[in-house]
Amino acid sequence: MVSADDVSMSLRELAGEAGVSETTLRNWTKLSPRPLTGTRTGRTTLYTWAQLRVFCADHEDLPRARTVQKASTRPPGAAMPADPAHVSAALRNLRAAASSTLDAALSSVRLAEATAASHREQVEALRATISAYDDLITQMTAPANAPR
Repeated sequence: MVSADDVSMSLRELAGEAGVSETTLRNWTKLSPRPLTGTRTGRTTLYTWAQLRVFCADHEDLPRARTVQKASTRPPGAAMPADPAHVSAALRNLRAAASSTLDAALSSVRLAEATAASHREQVEALRATISAYDDLITQMTAPANAPR
């Protein structure tokens, strides 16, 4: 059985679990002489809590290392304690994203309506053209116009 410490995850997933930004962890992978190491699988590198704990133990002087050490005492998947300022900012970001998505959907609907109106005009013009051709053919083939 694989322990929670040995579950492989992306840098983003690990950052979320650890309560630090993905950028922080990415910077730690470039730190010299003892960077945060992961396991390369194809083009992706996966990380574990165990690797992150070892890194933080070696780099206790890093400000976010303490945040990770606190997070590592929580059960896997447990959320970080909510900071009201962060929650408020996250909710504002969520509201802005929802508003932006609704604006895009409304714009798409308006564009679809304009496209449908344009198509209707083109079909009506085609109908009028066909009707005019039909009238012309009828006139040209009428018996009164037949040659004697």
